Amino acid sequence: MRGQAEFSAAQLRSQLRQWSAVEKAALVPDELDAYRRFYGFTTDVDHLIGTLETVGQSVVVQTFLPANPVATAVVVHGYYDHVGLFVHLIEYLLGRQVAVVACDLPGHGLSSGERVTIDSFDTYVEVVRAVVVGVIDADRDAFPRPLHMLGQSMGGSVVMEYLEQHGQTDVRTMTLLAPLVVPYRWSLNRWVYRLVRPFVKDRPRGAPNPAEQPEFLALRAVDPLQAHILPVQWVTAMIAWYQRFERYPVRPEIRPYVIQGMADRVVDWQYNQAVLRRRYQPVVLEIPQATHHLVNEAATVRQQMWQWLDGHIVWGQK
Repeated sequence: MRGQAEFSAAQLRSQLRQWSAVEKAALVPDELDAYRRFYGFTTDVDHLIGTLETVGQSVVVQTFLPANPVATAVVVHGYYDHVGLFVHLIEYLLGRQVAVVACDLPGHGLSSGERVTIDSFDTYVEVVRAVVVGVIDADRDAFPRPLHMLGQSMGGSVVMEYLEQHGQTDVRTMTLLAPLVVPYRWSLNRWVYRLVRPFVKDRPRGAPNPAEQPEFLALRAVDPLQAHILPVQWVTAMIAWYQRFERYPVRPEIRPYVIQGMADRVVDWQYNQAVLRRRYQPVVLEIPQATHHLVNEAATVRQQMWQWLDGHIVWGQK
């Protein structure tokens, strides 16, 4: 059961070393084993963790290397999330012989930065770009092409913006899990934002959806890397991003794979899907009983997602 092992986030942070493709022994600190037990990683592959200095922050990067990888996936987490919560997706990719590279975005997880806020979504995009260049491109033998990008919620926003800014020449597929354009009930909540913005710096984080999986809710309740506030600055950055994103020209050559839970109460998925269908040519799987955090849904839902992805994506060189 995840969340029941002893794990010290402070101790792991103190042991982290700067990322190096050469000195890999330094990227396996003692506390990494406790981290793996706490978040439930079971696959026996080379698992490395280290820091990458970018955008004025110390960003914590993790890589998972199967034997003889056929491709590389970049996994981008959502708001309030971090790499440890993506064990099921990471182990699915490893089962397809895909190397995985992921990082805690600034202000999230083990990375530095003011908690769960950002000046601009462009900063998140720059972090992903730094990881691609500083980790993947720096060690092509360990991280082979083709390159696949997968983003959950806000991570989907970051992946879409990454392709808008850097193109998709190097990216074979883009998979969006419950992608964020605007949040749930935004037509109402935007008025709340306008009222409180001049007076408060942050608000309490909203309560979790009780329809989410009990095991995931229990993990989140004891997760030392969770934040419990919603900074107004982050909302401001989100608004600036989605208003710009919706004005971008139509890109029919982009065909993202989109998986969406129809019981989602975090993003306004009907509105968001309409935006994606106007701008792109998405291939969509809708799951009626699924909530927002798809990678932590019930095993039956995850299996449905994995089978659907297997039916659409060729991960390797073919």
